[in-house]
Amino acid sequence: MSDDARFDPRFDPAFQPGYAGPLASAPSAAQPIPAQPIAAPPTALPTVTAPVTDAPAEEREDDHRINPFIIALAAVSVVLILGGVYLLSLLQQMFAASQESQTTFDYTTFQALIYGAPLLIALGIATAISILCMFASRWWRLRS
Repeated sequence: MSDDARFDPRFDPAFQPGYAGPLASAPSAAQPIPAQPIAAPPTALPTVTAPVTDAPAEEREDDHRINPFIIALAAVSVVLILGGVYLLSLLQQMFAASQESQTTFDYTTFQALIYGAPLLIALGIATAISILCMFASRWWRLRS
């Protein structure tokens, strides 16, 4: 295989294997790289104005409809919290039943409930807090 066959025509030959010529594309130490002027940063941020509408009050109220996704998040939050509380009560019943009789005890379910129930409650509370944050940001935007 010859050296010419190894050259890739898409790239500069100086950066390919087997090249022995002068480095034409690389800047030398005697030739300084020309400095590029740096653009000055903008002095002020652009202002954003709300569109002015001449619509009646009934039509403007449609802009503040309840978001169905927020309703779904609120329902999920309630289900998570109530489900976690139910699983904690089930955990308490399982523990009491295992202490009273010599029945078969499902240790894996017991361990899953020990860790899963508090996590469900925490996730439900976190979801409720996120909904409050969305309402707070919306309220702040309306006040501005």
